[in-house]
Amino acid sequence: MLDAGCGDGYISSQLAMVAKEVVGVDIDQGIIERNRKTFDLPNLRFVACDLNELGNCFAINTFSKIVCTDVLEHSYGFKRILENFSHVLRTDGFLYFTVPLGNHGHFVYDAGGVADILVEKGFLIVHLAKIAPPPITSNLMHIFHWASNRLYGRPTGSDVWSDTKAFELAQKDPNVLRLYRLFVFPILNGLTYLDRKPYKRGNTLLVLGRKGGRIEGAIL
Repeated sequence: MLDAGCGDGYISSQLAMVAKEVVGVDIDQGIIERNRKTFDLPNLRFVACDLNELGNCFAINTFSKIVCTDVLEHSYGFKRILENFSHVLRTDGFLYFTVPLGNHGHFVYDAGGVADILVEKGFLIVHLAKIAPPPITSNLMHIFHWASNRLYGRPTGSDVWSDTKAFELAQKDPNVLRLYRLFVFPILNGLTYLDRKPYKRGNTLLVLGRKGGRIEGAIL
């Protein structure tokens, strides 16, 4: 499984709990080096690579699944990235991504346009919907962002709270990471569980596509 645009590596580490093998990819070499020191899981590795150049970093048909959460709005070349996803994804493999709707300067994300490009690049749509972020977890993450920025300053290359001082300290003291694994991450997972109710229509596009095969779901 590929976590495309892995950032601080938290999602990659969670995927590694259930997947046989996970590769986290990010363009920032510094973040990749930090993730390698932070996460010591036998089935998880991190690679520095531009999403526009995935085809040069991995062989064709390498992955059965690709996850890309709230990354594409920060990237240039949406069509080229999808081409690279298709290159490294196996036939009948699944692509899951979320992206905020609207104009992000280099690309305007709307449901119809994204669907057309997916089909153009060889993906069939299993599910496509407009959703609103889970309220409890979303609000808590905003609080963490604000607190970490006030305490430690905005980290280079990312504004994710877990990519700040806590993970930097974890490189020096393994007990910090143990604390996060034992308490902080379970709390976040618990709040996420409480948020598991039917998503309301909102400003985020959730897409599940499959390379090849036939359409199994409806476009909402």
